[in-house]
Amino acid sequence: MCKMPCIQDVVYLLMVMTLPFGAADSAGLKLQERGVPKDVIALFATLSTPAYILLPWILSKYAASARPLAMMKAVYLPKVMLGVVSMLLVVICPTNALTRSKAHHAEPGDDEVSMLYYCLCFGILIVHAALSQCIFLGKMSFFSQVSDTSIGGTYMTFLNTVSNIGGNLGQQLGLRALDYLSVRSPTTGEVVVDSFYVTCMLGIIFGVVWF
Repeated sequence: MCKMPCIQDVVYLLMVMTLPFGAADSAGLKLQERGVPKDVIALFATLSTPAYILLPWILSKYAASARPLAMMKAVYLPKVMLGVVSMLLVVICPTNALTRSKAHHAEPGDDEVSMLYYCLCFGILIVHAALSQCIFLGKMSFFSQVSDTSIGGTYMTFLNTVSNIGGNLGQQLGLRALDYLSVRSPTTGEVVVDSFYVTCMLGIIFGVVWF
């Protein structure tokens, strides 16, 4: 099976397509670093659960079409460009307001700023969930269509395993790059260029060029 050129092309696609998403998907860690409490991020994940349940049902009729990869292709660039949104989300993070609010020394208007920012984060999380589900359903539907009916389980298991490895590879490379791409001042040692932004931009450029 692995010697078939078409399978090799699919493996290449699955291993490479998620590389641009790695850094942007780690934005939650960067937000924690800038002062967003872990319990808030955990609450976002809980509140987004209904979206992950309903979206496959809503998108199933599009994924079950004769060209399931068309849906994945349509949302790929928007998912790549979501990296820009992730960077902006980190840039505008109201660290001082969040810190004062957490320390119970909030000034007038801080709670409003924090709540507005939280709503923005949650909205972007829902968009991220929708795009991710489109890509996931497109891949799964494609796997089911191309799998040999006599040994369909073997094809599905192999392709799904490669897909999971590719997804984890993008995240691991993105997190590893964060340790090496920061530019620090030679005198003060302070971070001049944050590696998160560098990694996000590299991922976006790679995704656009590769697409």
